[in-house]
Amino acid sequence: MEFKLDAEILHTVVVREWPELIIVGGIILLRAALTFLIHWEIKHAEEEKTPNPPNKE
Repeated sequence: MEFKLDAEILHTVVVREWPELIIVGGIILLRAALTFLIHWEIKHAEEEKTPNPPNKE
C-alpha cells in the first residue's frame, strides 16, 4: 500500500488531471481509514486482555 501511494503521488507530479487526483485522494483516505481501524482494533484488543479492577464500594 505504501509503495502504491508513493507511486500515485509521483505520478501526479507529471500528470495533473482530475480523475487521477481523485484516485490519489481516494488512496490517501483509504490509507487513513485503515490506519485508524488498525489502531482502534489494537486498543480494543488490549482493553479486553486487561481485567477491570474490582470496585471498592
